[in-house]
Amino acid sequence: MANEIIQDIKFSATKNGATVSFANRNFINMYGSDTFQGTQLISESTIDLLEFGSVDGSPRTLIIKNLDTTNVVYVGGDSAHDEWRIKILPSDCCVISPQTSTLYATASTSPCRVQIIAVEDD
Repeated sequence: MANEIIQDIKFSATKNGATVSFANRNFINMYGSDTFQGTQLISESTIDLLEFGSVDGSPRTLIIKNLDTTNVVYVGGDSAHDEWRIKILPSDCCVISPQTSTLYATASTSPCRVQIIAVEDD
């Protein structure tokens, strides 16, 4: 099979008469067979390993949504967040193709719950 994953991204912003917009539809081959959808509580005092359930290897597509309405969640490629870092604002989300199966997260001021959706690539 081919094109099992359809990724639609749409963005627009308008202010003071100026508008910007972006739309992209991507059809992606899914080489693995597992998917995962769940939530995880992220601590503010430690750096937590993100869990992808039965998805082995690097997720092809990973969506992380911050379910908290006041706290920021940081996601990084190593436990010290020195490798790279993504800041997910309250109630916001990110879509990434991480190329790694080991991702870490920490919350800014108090524990936060995140929603995780992962699609296998291996």
